[in-house]
Amino acid sequence: MKSKGKEATDLGFLIAFFLVVIFQAVFIIASRPGDEPYVPDDGEFVSDGETPSLTDAGEQNPDADEQKPDAATITMGGDVMVYERKYTAARTGDGTYDFTPFLSEFQGVLRADYNIINLETPVDAFGENRRISSYPRFNAPREILPALKSAGVDLCNMANNHCIDYGFDGLCETAGNVDSFGLERVGAYISQEEAGKPFIRNINGINVGIVSYTWSLNGFSLPADKKFAVKMGAQRSTIPYMREGVRELKAAGAEFIIVSLHWGKEYSDTWVPEQPAVAKALCEEGADVIMGHHSHSVQPIKKLRVTREDGQEREALVIYSLGNLFAYQKNVSKTDQGMVVSIKIERGDDGGVYLSDAYYIPTYLRVMNGKADADTFRLVQLGKLVRSGDASEKEKQAYNRVRGIIGDEIPCYDDISDVPDEFYN
Repeated sequence: MKSKGKEATDLGFLIAFFLVVIFQAVFIIASRPGDEPYVPDDGEFVSDGETPSLTDAGEQNPDADEQKPDAATITMGGDVMVYERKYTAARTGDGTYDFTPFLSEFQGVLRADYNIINLETPVDAFGENRRISSYPRFNAPREILPALKSAGVDLCNMANNHCIDYGFDGLCETAGNVDSFGLERVGAYISQEEAGKPFIRNINGINVGIVSYTWSLNGFSLPADKKFAVKMGAQRSTIPYMREGVRELKAAGAEFIIVSLHWGKEYSDTWVPEQPAVAKALCEEGADVIMGHHSHSVQPIKKLRVTREDGQEREALVIYSLGNLFAYQKNVSKTDQGMVVSIKIERGDDGGVYLSDAYYIPTYLRVMNGKADADTFRLVQLGKLVRSGDASEKEKQAYNRVRGIIGDEIPCYDDISDVPDEFYN
């Protein structure tokens, strides 16, 4: 039998215990905003109810049913070549350069998930910006690369007729410089092992494969043991070789394929007779986009309906030439004109990946003055310039010329701000 003193002690203990429990409950409730869980400092998760399991997680997300299927955007721009007048204007000191002012008005145009250009010049092929040179053997200052990256470029195609202007060593130096500035490259390889790896990038859940060929090396040749460095092709006679490259990408898991071709005739406004046959053969094999360059002048864009080996019909996009993006040849007026082409790809209900939308924006490299300084050049959206009312008669004519040559297979926008929101959302 308990004594009254003992009963009083037990009662006091119980009262104290319940007060502590009530105090803790009040503290927890007061410490959390609304219905959000309170997470103590020690990281132990405390919630109002049971923590949802991984299998239940989708039901807990109110936006789960609104999530979009895999979709990605890719933008392609033309030739980047650094002629003497450009690197002279970009010079900031002894062996130092800054090209970013020339691209200042182009910021925001390359807003796709992945942005590609044709880098048609060796870059700092001798180190420390020595022996910088222009046509006929290019060697651009290394500062062109961070300027391109700051403008939004992700990938540099290097398979073109100037890639070995300074031989295999110059190609390797350029490749190393591209890598060092955080840019990717395709079309030029420093080892057999590197050349043998299919170039595939996962962009928003879609495996995009890219392979590049050039028809010429300007009469130069690679050593017999370095033939792997550049893929030669882009003519009718090389169709079987290029088809094999497309098959390799598909076998490696590519769901959407871009074939970059340095082809055609310089300064021509249209294709040469064999090019449509080359494009058709590659698209029948599995290419979804032909990214063409070399002419330094814009050429038409065409949609191509093909039937593939498995009987499936697909619509491909053939860009015969993007023209110049950042290049200027004083004696050839149309070389200041170009375009960027943007595509949207989406995964269909059948699991396949399809080209769902595309547009282009005409571009123009303006010569602002006759000097050689940071204000000499500006890469601009040509239609935006014309709309502003500040365009010269020459620039208006250039806009009409570009629109007339490219055609209306896909929409043209004057300004990146004109692109419908749903394209990038």
